[in-house]
Amino acid sequence: EVREEHAREMAMVRMMHERRAEEAVIEDAARAQEGHAREIALLEAECASAVSRGNEKLTALESQLAEAAHVQVKNGEQARIIAELRRQVAAAEEQTRHLLDASTATKDKELAQALESKEALKE
Repeated sequence: EVREEHAREMAMVRMMHERRAEEAVIEDAARAQEGHAREIALLEAECASAVSRGNEKLTALESQLAEAAHVQVKNGEQARIIAELRRQVAAAEEQTRHLLDASTATKDKELAQALESKEALKE
């Protein structure tokens, strides 16, 4: 009887240790997920700011292009200005596309890492 009771007590102690270990793993996963969420939020803010700056630049260049299109400049100056502004607008659009692509890729990567980390810690 004493052995059986001792065995039961040891089993309960093992179960408590296992439960504590599982709780620690869950807590670690939660902390890691919070860290990833903070990193993602910072990256999103940086990307949003960069996209906003790109859009402002694009708007300014488009405005200049519209103004240049309506201004008559002698001896071909108008065509040169318009061509340069179009080039700048195209470059700004390309830069904005790259920033959006980078933002999306970064978010996808961080989310995937967070999910992998969470799954790994669960196992």
